Amino acid sequence: MTPPSAIEIAQVEPRVDTPSTRLLYHMMAGELAEGRGMPGVAAREFRQVLAARPDAQLAARTTALSLAANDMDLAVESAETWQSIDPDELSANEVLARLYLRQDRIDDVLRQSRPLIEAHPGGRGEGFRALALLLSQEPKNAGSALKVLQTLADENEHDPAAYYAVGLIAVRYDELGLAEQSARRALEIDPAHKEAILLLAGVQVRQGETEQADKTLNQALRDNPNAAELRVGYAKLLLETDQIGRARKQLELALQSERNNADALYALSLIELDQRNIDAARGHLQQLINSGQRRDEAAYYLGRIAEVDKQPQKALEWYSQVEGGPQGLDAVMRIAAVEAQLGRVDEARSQLERLRRAYPQLSTRLYSAEGEILYASEEYPAALEMYEQALDEHPDDADLLYGRSLVQEQLGNIGAAEADLRRIVSLDPEDARALNALGYMLTTHTQRFQEALGLIKRAAELTPNDAAVIDSLGWVHYRLGDLQQAHDYLQRAFDHMRDPEIAAHLGEVLWQMGRQSEARQVWETALRDDPDHPVLRETVGRLAR
Repeated sequence: MTPPSAIEIAQVEPRVDTPSTRLLYHMMAGELAEGRGMPGVAAREFRQVLAARPDAQLAARTTALSLAANDMDLAVESAETWQSIDPDELSANEVLARLYLRQDRIDDVLRQSRPLIEAHPGGRGEGFRALALLLSQEPKNAGSALKVLQTLADENEHDPAAYYAVGLIAVRYDELGLAEQSARRALEIDPAHKEAILLLAGVQVRQGETEQADKTLNQALRDNPNAAELRVGYAKLLLETDQIGRARKQLELALQSERNNADALYALSLIELDQRNIDAARGHLQQLINSGQRRDEAAYYLGRIAEVDKQPQKALEWYSQVEGGPQGLDAVMRIAAVEAQLGRVDEARSQLERLRRAYPQLSTRLYSAEGEILYASEEYPAALEMYEQALDEHPDDADLLYGRSLVQEQLGNIGAAEADLRRIVSLDPEDARALNALGYMLTTHTQRFQEALGLIKRAAELTPNDAAVIDSLGWVHYRLGDLQQAHDYLQRAFDHMRDPEIAAHLGEVLWQMGRQSEARQVWETALRDDPDHPVLRETVGRLAR
């Protein structure tokens, strides 16, 4: 059967064939195709219009549609047309630089890159940095990207920003030797170059040379007035390698020299939230609100804290204060989730449906949010129906498959749940979340413990510091009868994250080891924070009452 979109496109065929009516036909056909989610058809129709009537906005639109359709030849053609119409539009340079990089056309990438550096509104230094970040978005062409940046550094041998850019992209591609060499060259030219200092310290942290990284930072701090800024940057590097204690120290030192440093306050609040130190996190976030800095982020996380404190109305008040920024969409989705907690599930779903219509490019995230609401409300049949619809529209989306697997598990459809997780792993063998979930499910619902252990070990290799994965390792060892190994993993997971399910597992292992008083202490602490957690309550009820 002919798709409705094709019928509608055919109906705009002009009855009088003149150049003007023919262009109108192609324009209307392109509009209809774009509205029907057919970006390739739309791009080809708009190309016909561009050939006769060059227009920069239409050329940019055609380029975007070609990229959405994964038609690289048409994307290059459209972007080149766009640039020929408006040679000063840097967005065209950015698109062409990435497209040429995908084709390893280094000279053409260089031709597009130089204007991006020279004409950057923040100056040449920001231009080099922005270019490095732009080209690092093409990991399959890492070698060519490095050649481009190294060529530009050779052309600008007295500019520390050029070498910093080489080091920045080298770090992205795990070329740590080149990154260190480039950072040191930048510092030879300008010893006070803040970004190069942090780059060198970051490389040393990733190489495991934390003491040397401390020395790099302390040496820079002697003559650098931006002490707080450097400390915050260094703390972020330490957090990337899970060195939370050292990061906390740097952030606290930053606040000693600059009491209301927004970045330090924000980073500390996230650390405290991760460590479940709610009161400390609330204090830092409230200080941000009072100082008028990073209000959107602070309001969002104060809303999350209000949810933890079982204060849904307060949470809604905070979320409604988020006006935009990175948490803007999340705040809207949390409003829907809180509305559902208050029993207004239909209203919450309607709100998410309106957002899907308004922002179709965010459809998968919004479907996932709706699925989480239905899952939390224990409306599993409705959740399954929703996931089926979402996966019809977005086949093989990993988040939707993962959500459906959780629902299938709750409905007792373990085979279907396993199939969804295996599908994710077949699409991405390094999806640690799916590997861990599959291993944990096999541990919980089957006797296939050795198979489960293999899956969880693979997840642990990919994410060695993930508390959920460490918890799974402990639980599968418990099921295998190795209590000491189970305890060691579970204690490590619990030290890393005070999660109620981890507490349930750790307490059960302690109980079976004959350490009942310790088990009760772990459970009682966890129950104070989360008295209604189902796994925790079931475990305590089964063993201790």
